[in-house]
Amino acid sequence: VKADSRLYESIQLNRKLVISLVKQDDKELAGAFFKPGSWDGDKFGGFTATPHELGGAIMEASPAWLACEVKQIIEEGDHHVVISQVVDSGINREEEKAMCLSETGWHYGG
Repeated sequence: VKADSRLYESIQLNRKLVISLVKQDDKELAGAFFKPGSWDGDKFGGFTATPHELGGAIMEASPAWLACEVKQIIEEGDHHVVISQVVDSGINREEEKAMCLSETGWHYGG
């Protein structure tokens, strides 16, 4: 996780995270979270979601999700490694495949 990001700051503070996978070809959802999201009614970042007891959002459009507790953070370089234990998970749409960065045409520059 990029060490100077708001996401990393939140992970350090809360020691918990919820990961919603993005379905193939859903670049709108993936792109929405280049910037921090916030709750507005039943929407997180403008997308329908359900809050998880750990504090994160489970995106309704997500094929699957993981809720994790952080066990250790290895602080090396400009991206730190977050070692987490999955404590909860779910499948919203078993027939959907998750997106891979290589399929988007986007390039991660860190």
